[in-house]
Amino acid sequence: MSATMTFETIEADQQGRRRVVWAVLLAVLAYLVYAAISFDISGVIERAKSERAQALLADLVGYKIVIEKDNRSGDVRAAIANERKSILPEDPDWVARDGDAVIIDLEDGYSITLSPG
Repeated sequence: MSATMTFETIEADQQGRRRVVWAVLLAVLAYLVYAAISFDISGVIERAKSERAQALLADLVGYKIVIEKDNRSGDVRAAIANERKSILPEDPDWVARDGDAVIIDLEDGYSITLSPG
């Protein structure tokens, strides 16, 4: 092969690469159509419940505050769920301390009391 390339060889090389790109795109598109038919995507979308989707999206964006009690030391702390380094400096307003006991208000008249021991 010579060191110099003519315009025709460069053009032919570029056309070959374009064909490969289009072939890959068509193969991916064909696979997506096959997967949509095989996995009954339209049926899944019909049976989907918007309430569940809203709950999943809310969990994705929101965070949960949990109250943890260490039974070895007796320490009670508030933290963001699934994050070890996110201990809150102050208790939330729905957590009250009465001496050594911790009272967690669950609304509607329900509560949990964490007592020492």
